[in-house]
Amino acid sequence: IIPALQSSEKSVSEITVDLLVKIGGDAVISIIHLLKEIGYTADTRVTISSIQILSRIGQDASPAVPILIELVQHPDWLVRAEAIEALGEIGEAATDVVSMLVKLLQDPNGSVRGNATLALGQIHAVSAISNLKHLLTDESPYVRTNAVQALGKFKEEIDSIIPNLIVKLEDQDSEVRYHAASVLGDTGAQSAIHDLIKLLKDHDGRVRIGAVEALGKLGAKDAIVNLKKALLDEEPIVRSYAKLALKRISNVTSAESVSD
Repeated sequence: IIPALQSSEKSVSEITVDLLVKIGGDAVISIIHLLKEIGYTADTRVTISSIQILSRIGQDASPAVPILIELVQHPDWLVRAEAIEALGEIGEAATDVVSMLVKLLQDPNGSVRGNATLALGQIHAVSAISNLKHLLTDESPYVRTNAVQALGKFKEEIDSIIPNLIVKLEDQDSEVRYHAASVLGDTGAQSAIHDLIKLLKDHDGRVRIGAVEALGKLGAKDAIVNLKKALLDEEPIVRSYAKLALKRISNVTSAESVSD
C-alpha cells in the first residue's frame, strides 16, 4: 500500500491515506521508513501526507516521534507545522519534545508557532504554561486562539489560568473571543460569568453563541435575564442556544432545590 502514497493521481493517494489510517499502529513503521527514504525532497507532497497519517493515527504513532522531531527542522514551514501538529496528536508519549516545542514558539512563521502552542497543551507540558500565557498577546490570531485552547487543557492548574482567559474575552479577534468563552465554560469558571454576560452583546454571532453556551454550562443564574433577551437575538442559532442554556440553568436550579 505504501508506494501508492507516491501516486501522481490525487484520488489514489487520498484513498491510500485513509486506508493507512484505518490500519493504524501497524502501518507506522512502514511510514517511518518511507519518510527516511524520501528525506528532504523538493516535492513535499508525500512527506506531508505521511505526517498527516501519523497525526490521525495519534498515540499509536509514538514510534514516529524521533523522525517527527527531525522533520521539525525541515526547511519547508508547512512540513514543520504538520510535524509539530502530529507530535501534539501523539500526545503525552511525546513529552520529551517539550524543550524543542518551546523553542519553536519563537518561529517566525505563525502556523509553526500556533501548532507548537497547541501541541504543548495536548502533551500537557505544565512547565510551558508561562510561555503559553505570553502567547496570548502574540500578533497572530491563530497563535492566540491556540494559546487559549492549549491553556484550557491544564485542568489542575486552571485556577491560575482563568484570569488570563477572561482578558481574552475582549480580544480584537472574534475567533479568540469565541474560544476563550468556550474554554471558560468548559472549565467551570464561575468568576467569568459577569464578563460572559457582557459578551452577549458582541457584534459577532458566533461569539454570542460561545457566551450563551458557556453561561449554560456554568449554570449561571445571574445571567437568566440576559439569556432571555438573547431569545430575541437576530441570529436564529443564537436564539436556539439561548433556549438550551436557559433549560440547562433551570435543571441545575431544580436539582439544587431537591438537594436542599
